[in-house]
Amino acid sequence: MRLQLLERDDEQKWFVWSATGMLSTSKKVKTHIDTKFSKVEAIALFEKNFEKYTENRWVEKEFFQAKPGKYQIMSDEVEKEKLDLAMN
Repeated sequence: MRLQLLERDDEQKWFVWSATGMLSTSKKVKTHIDTKFSKVEAIALFEKNFEKYTENRWVEKEFFQAKPGKYQIMSDEVEKEKLDLAMN
């Protein structure tokens, strides 16, 4: 799963973007965007989804512990490498 909190340039809307599927392939990836008009609402939704999928709290991400059957945090380099492999 990929999960991002995005801000529109004019700061009038916020989005929580998620993609599920195998990181090693571009096939069968499902994306979803939730639109929020409040930064607070968007952050709350992001944090709720992060905890749901990882069983860790975003505010404690520096103490992240992988849980069996749940998603893990990946560095940008690792994710980019896997996506590059999938595209070639």
